[in-house]
Amino acid sequence: MKKFVAGVVVGAMLFAGTSVFADSIKGLIGMKVGATYEVIKNGKKIGDAALIGDKAYVPVRATSDAAGIPLVVKGKTITMGEVEASKDRAYSPEDTATLGQITTLENDIRGYEKDLAYTEESEIKPLQERLTAQQAKPEDTQAYREGIKILQDKIKDRQDYASSLKAKISESKAKIDALKAQLSAK
Repeated sequence: MKKFVAGVVVGAMLFAGTSVFADSIKGLIGMKVGATYEVIKNGKKIGDAALIGDKAYVPVRATSDAAGIPLVVKGKTITMGEVEASKDRAYSPEDTATLGQITTLENDIRGYEKDLAYTEESEIKPLQERLTAQQAKPEDTQAYREGIKILQDKIKDRQDYASSLKAKISESKAKIDALKAQLSAK
């Protein structure tokens, strides 16, 4: 049910008009959040929606980033779907698509970095501590050696996963650099 609500909220935010929303948002000041819902896209959490009254409100930046839609904040105006043109150049639809790809890659990097931090701190480190404690025991039985081997294999598996995340981060950063260079060359 939460996923359905999240999908409806994201869809409404992206495709509905915003003039009514702009007028109604001022009335929210001081109101209490009744509940929160996870907003999920393709199985990945992109943010939390706040239920105030009978409406759900989502963070615009998280929504636009997840949808790959450029977002420009200028003063007290937030514009989705358009990229602000610089004084000497306007962005083509292809450039806008490239900026959307950059945003998607940046979001991917943030996800990889979170996974990497969790893997290193919550999986590898405790396994290494268990291995060290196990190796400090003065036993030398078959079961003891098998236990050590199992811990070593688990550590190696998690280290391999961490290495793959680091590679994905590097690859995504390289893609971003290439896309930015492509934009700069125009």
